[in-house]
This record gives sequence, structure tokens and C-alpha cells, in this order.
Amino acid sequence: MKTARWAIAGIVMLLSIAPLLIDSVSGQTPPAKTPEMLSKGKKIYQEKCASCHGARGNGQTPMAKILTPPPRDFTQPLKNWAVSQGDPVKVFKAITEGIPNTGMVKFSLPDENVWALVYTVTEFSK
Repeated sequence: MKTARWAIAGIVMLLSIAPLLIDSVSGQTPPAKTPEMLSKGKKIYQEKCASCHGARGNGQTPMAKILTPPPRDFTQPLKNWAVSQGDPVKVFKAITEGIPNTGMVKFSLPDENVWALVYTVTEFSK
């Protein structure tokens, strides 16, 4: 009886963390966060994101002055990020789907590149 309870508790725990292990957008397991992924993400960020969010991720750019609401300041603690609270899957969705009623447009990039961006932008808050 005790073994069955422990088994059920283990299954419940695994089910509760499964969404963190699998990208709910594409159904794929996100690639590992590696120095190579961060390097790739930094390059993509400079190309696609820095004009609005700033080279340092603080949202202090000339573009920010004309956008309402202003771009996300990635240097803020993750819990303060309005749309995603820094949740990697929600950040992924914000990049790929955009954010309605903001200047955040959707980007059509390969999933690996989006994950590289997710890892990069969340690094700014550290």
C-alpha cells in the first residue's frame, strides 16, 4: 500500500514538471543552455532585438521613446516581467507570436534560434 502511494506521488510530481521539460509550443525538448547557445543568442539579439530593447537589455533606446508601452527591460527581475515572468516557454511564445497591443512583433525563426534568444534575454536579469 505504501509503495503504491509513493509511486502515485512520484507520477504526480513528474507530471507537474513535464511542461518545464517539453516546449509546449513545438512539443520538442528545448536544446540545452550552453555557452554556444548563448553566443548564438547574443548575435541574434544584436540583429533583431537591440534596436528596441537596447544592447544591454534595459530598454533604453531612441525607439523606446516612441513605443507605447515601452519595450521590456530585461534587466528587471524575472518575476516582474509582465507577460512571462521569465517563464522560458512564455518568452518563447512572446518571440514567436508577438505580444498584442505592443510593439513586440512576431519573429519567424528556427526554434533553436528562438531558444538561443530566450536564454540570452533571461540572462540580462541576472
